[in-house]
Amino acid sequence: MGWVPAVWTAALFWSAAPVEAGQGSALLACSEPVCWTASLLEADGREAPEDGLAQVTLGETLEWFIDVAAPQDAGVFVPSNPALGSFRLVQSVEETLPVAEDSKVRRTRTRMQLRALRMGAEAIPSIEVTWRLADGTTGSFQTPRRRVRVAGRLDNEQDPALGARPAPVSVVATNWTLVTLATLLGGALLALLLAPLVRRLRRGRAPEAPPPPPRPANEVALEALDWLETADLSAEERYAGAVDTLRAYLGGRYGFDGLESTTVELMEELATRDVDGVAVTEIQAILDDADLVKFAKLVPGADAAMALVARVREIVIATWVDEPEPEPDSEVEEAVAWPLETGDSVVVAEQAPEVGVSPDMEPEFAPSAEGAVAEPPPLEPSSSSEIVEPPVDGEPSRGDGV
Repeated sequence: MGWVPAVWTAALFWSAAPVEAGQGSALLACSEPVCWTASLLEADGREAPEDGLAQVTLGETLEWFIDVAAPQDAGVFVPSNPALGSFRLVQSVEETLPVAEDSKVRRTRTRMQLRALRMGAEAIPSIEVTWRLADGTTGSFQTPRRRVRVAGRLDNEQDPALGARPAPVSVVATNWTLVTLATLLGGALLALLLAPLVRRLRRGRAPEAPPPPPRPANEVALEALDWLETADLSAEERYAGAVDTLRAYLGGRYGFDGLESTTVELMEELATRDVDGVAVTEIQAILDDADLVKFAKLVPGADAAMALVARVREIVIATWVDEPEPEPDSEVEEAVAWPLETGDSVVVAEQAPEVGVSPDMEPEFAPSAEGAVAEPPPLEPSSSSEIVEPPVDGEPSRGDGV
């Protein structure tokens, strides 16, 4: 059975032959039964030489292509977030390349956009790609290490020089003591003149209605994002508007000034808050890219601006939590009317007063279980032995001391 790998490799090359490698890349390596190629494109779309330095400016992106040809039932695993040294992975997209109709192989291309973050001679590390066949056979290969020269954006960075000396200007000293005294005297005089007028206006003016409550931060942010999606704006304006909307929303949602905070200050504020629904590292990545656009003069594309608007909308929806409305009190207390001697009644309380039970209180006068005071028992007539008759003439009474 030693002829099987040779036949399979010949069929693999025959099936993959009609397909161009794409982007000018050449076949770098092939191992049974997986073949692969790799190529690096500079920011202007030209392919970098394999044995030389790729050229890029700080903040620009490179495109790293990895093409793999493997059997239909094989699995190829390209790392989604590989270690890239001083480069940042902006986007990784995997697509299927066309092959012949009767081909038994599948070709895929992984396109990685890498952004340079540090000037000087840098290198893109090797990326290990693993594969697995249907019969359990596994293997891997590594892309070559590519050297990149990252240039700065200053014209005279190699030989910096001072600018021209500015023209002299006249300096006028300010007497702050006199300014302070004049301001205090003027303010006191103005207060004396306006005090009667203010009192007169306040007497005749109706009390002002309280200001409306502030709108929720998510409503303001979603309204701004809707406008950014439909407005006729350039890519730079749409991108900057989406970043400002995200900063304003985070400040309103978590209680700080997001527009006046730097990226470091904003991330420090978020670190002390309980942020749910989105990873804080993703917010930091968006703000770092925005700083490159603002300070490194990086120009974003139209698709990148629209994608950022959509992502900011997802962050707003995922992190906003509506406060629950207070539930109405289901217990309704009835008013208690106490009778008066005149026959009328008056409402004295929302709830009947509780009557305490004294240990010395007679049982018939103790409050009933319903909380109402029991009526006193009716007076009974005295017995015949207790009736005192008036004294007869000639007989002393009981009080005469007999």
